[in-house]
Amino acid sequence: MEKKNKQVQIREIPSGIKIISIFYYICSIASAIYFLVNIILLILLKVRYSSLNLSYIESIIIYILFSLLAAVIFFILARGLWKLKHWARISSIDLSIAIIIYLIYDLIKNQNIISVLIIWGFAMIITHLLLNEKVKETFKDNS
Repeated sequence: MEKKNKQVQIREIPSGIKIISIFYYICSIASAIYFLVNIILLILLKVRYSSLNLSYIESIIIYILFSLLAAVIFFILARGLWKLKHWARISSIDLSIAIIIYLIYDLIKNQNIISVLIIWGFAMIITHLLLNEKVKETFKDNS
């Protein structure tokens, strides 16, 4: 039997994708921490104020569920981008667009200047994932 050496092509991950992936890992960790803080807050409030308004508890539960969902989504996208999965690239673009739309609404409603910086950051992610030739070539070869 002949042993054929299979060439395994290891794709170089573009540095921009590494940065975006690490950023998403950080977002996942931050969302998980936010999740834990809200759980602790809910427990402390329930213990201390047993007659707490139900709508307040419901809003905390919504924050808990949202932060858990965000942590999972950011982790999955970070892992997918690191592995150069095409679905992760498309999903990251979609997520960034959704976040920008929400932040524009938040900017109009609350006039929060930090939203402008976050919008700019996610716009850079979209621009990099859509227009960078090295990124497009890497994901095209890997799909």
